[in-house]
Amino acid sequence: MTDPPTRGTLLATALCLLGVAVALPGRTCADAGPPFLSNDPGTPGNANWEINIAATQTTLHGLSVWQLPQLDVNYGLGERIQLTAEIPYVVLNSSTQPQSSGWGNANPGVKWRFFDQGENGWQVSAFPIYQTGGSADPRSARDGHSHEAESLDRSRIRASRP
Repeated sequence: MTDPPTRGTLLATALCLLGVAVALPGRTCADAGPPFLSNDPGTPGNANWEINIAATQTTLHGLSVWQLPQLDVNYGLGERIQLTAEIPYVVLNSSTQPQSSGWGNANPGVKWRFFDQGENGWQVSAFPIYQTGGSADPRSARDGHSHEAESLDRSRIRASRP
């Protein structure tokens, strides 16, 4: 059995990787996808669809919330406007109550890119999203999970019992 790497070895490796990333910016790239806490100003383009499927997890002491999947569907209305609908399927695990799951709150919205200097210039957009009021199951309003999950993220995480 081999010994685990020392703290010094891990630090040296991390510094080497950071040095390569800084020294070769033209050759270094990254790619990411939703969900984001912030959003880019881009839109899918006129009559184009963009469908993102993601999974997220939030864990606190005694509470684990999964969004499996988190659907993000976008439609381009012209070159600067995007219609959006987001909805997660939420699975909530608590150490004090049985597991619950269900579709979370839908979040429709409209993104408008009102300032655009092209791909290499500044782009600025406004993206208001309406946060729906609650789960389809009326029992979720009385459910202790709902209150705990709501404190994590009011707009996206709310589960109902099956």
